[in-house]
This record gives sequence, structure tokens and C-alpha cells, in this order.
Amino acid sequence: MELFTKSYNLMNFIKRLSTSLGATLQGGCQECFFDLPEKAGTGTIRAFDFEDGLQAMLVEVNARHDWEWTFKPPKASPFLMHFLVRGQVSIDFDEDHQDIRLKPLLTVFASNPPGEGQVIRIRGGENLLYFILQIEREVYIDHVDCFSTPVTKELSNIFNGKTVTKTFQNHQDYGLQGSALIHEILSDEQSGLPRATFIEAKVLELFALQLRRWEEEINEPEIKINLQTGDIEQLTEARKLILDNLENALTIEELSKMVGLNRQKLKMGFKKVHGKTINEFMRNERLKLARQLLATGRPIVKEVAAKVGYENASYFARRFREKYGLYPNEYLKALYSFEEE
Repeated sequence: MELFTKSYNLMNFIKRLSTSLGATLQGGCQECFFDLPEKAGTGTIRAFDFEDGLQAMLVEVNARHDWEWTFKPPKASPFLMHFLVRGQVSIDFDEDHQDIRLKPLLTVFASNPPGEGQVIRIRGGENLLYFILQIEREVYIDHVDCFSTPVTKELSNIFNGKTVTKTFQNHQDYGLQGSALIHEILSDEQSGLPRATFIEAKVLELFALQLRRWEEEINEPEIKINLQTGDIEQLTEARKLILDNLENALTIEELSKMVGLNRQKLKMGFKKVHGKTINEFMRNERLKLARQLLATGRPIVKEVAAKVGYENASYFARRFREKYGLYPNEYLKALYSFEEE
């Protein structure tokens, strides 16, 4: 099935798509959807219209045949973010005939100047879960221009009418978070304004997640290290050892000896596999445990600090506030204030 359009408007596109497939379009001004007719396959396609020039489309289908969607408007394209959870999708860009094949948990940021288009090809016979976010440059450019710190050149080009294609593989943390957000959208059973607000929040969270992933890649190039199956098992064991020893934190040297990896591979490999440095991971887990302990009974902050490996209670309190926005005593007061009423 081939479909050609001169507009990137996803709400208009889903209407044309439903008509071409002989499906009944349902929904209203902020969300519309249709189920695939039996002759076309199974599944549902949804489109969402938000504020600030944002639209999104969520494709969860198993099509009987290959699909090809050609977007070629006379004006510059909006900024598009493609995120694939499962299945196979390829995107062809007119200007240089660059063909990008999306794989699961792969993200592509893309834009084109006037007269250049994008062709999206979806393979039939596969369980597909595919998300597209569209942002109108003319509307969203105000958000980019208002930052007090300069936006990276690569990101700025997306909103300035230039051809940009940026592809990156999400490491474990970002990929799973993105997939989880998509499934939260799919499983939401609210209606009306609560649903519209919830969906928009999740879409923006997904966009923010991918922007953060890209900026991290720009500021800190991806770690170049080859990991074997055995290395990953040892890095997984390192994670478990950290969790089992939050009160008496293990040093890098101790971890290195216990799991049988040299310091460099341990540090670089841990960041690549688990998405955080060893110190970042340890700090986050300690503070999560501290929050749980504070919510149990009426503990003394100094004792909680010691249980999660902080000898200095003041330093612990500062770290806790950095993560949760409240000092431990403030958190306790808020948590138990209802008992005092």
C-alpha cells in the first residue's frame, strides 16, 4: 500500500490513511484512531494533536502487506523524531537518498528543507510498535531561542530549515525507559481531559528523554569498548554486589578483584551496560534506600544515613535534597504531618 502526501500534518494523514484502507476513523480533535480492517491486517493506529505545534502518531499493527508513506511538502518539514520499539521500519531521505533502517530501541531525529521529502517504509508480516513525534519549527523555535545557554549546533539545525538526520542507539537505560513510556500510553484507560493531559505529558517526557540522550552523546562520546558475554555477566555481578553492600560501600579496587575485571573495563563497561557510572549508580541506590527507611516508622536521620553508608549526616542530607528536593527532616515532617492533625 502506497500513500503520497504534501503535508506532514499527522492528524490529516491518519484521516487519509484510514480512508485508503477502508477503515472507520474514531475520536475527536485531540486524538483520533482506527483499527485495521481484516484485509489490511490487525492492530490500531492513533494520532494526537497537542499544543505548541506538537503532533504524534503511534502505530501498533501487523500489516498483511508492505506499506510506503511518502511525505513531500513544498515547505520545510517539521522536526520529526522516530522511535521504534519493535518490528522493522526504514526511512529514505530525498536529498541524499540516505536510507536509515530502524531497529528496536533506535531513535532518529530528522528534518528536511523545502522540496525534499521523507519516505517511510513499513514491512508487513511483523508485529510493529512505532512512534513518530512531529514538531512545527515555526511554533517551537521560540522554545529553542529562549534558552540562556546556547543550544548545540546539531540540535539548532533541526529548527532552522536544514537537512538533519541524527541516528543513535539508546543504551539499556534510555531504550527501556522509552519503551515503558510508549506502553504507558497504550495502557492508559482514562478519557477526556485527564487522558489528553496524561498522553501529552508522556509524549513530552519521551522527547525530553531522547534529547538528553543526544546531548550526552555530544558532550560525552559513546564509550568505545568491546564487551564479551562473560564481561556483561561480570558487570551484572558488580551491580548486584553494589546493591548488597550499600551500607559498607565497596571501592573500585575491591569490585575489580571480586568480579575479575580490570579497573578500566569495570568503570567503562559499567557505564555502557547500566547507563550510569559506578558512583552515580551507588549514590542513587543509597538515596532510594534512605527514602524507604525514612518512610518506615519514625527513624533518626543520622541512623538512616549510617545504614546507607554515609558517615556524615550533613553530607547525606545535602545529597538527599539534591535528589528529592527536601532535606530528610523536611521529608519526615511532610510524611508524618497528617498523623499529628
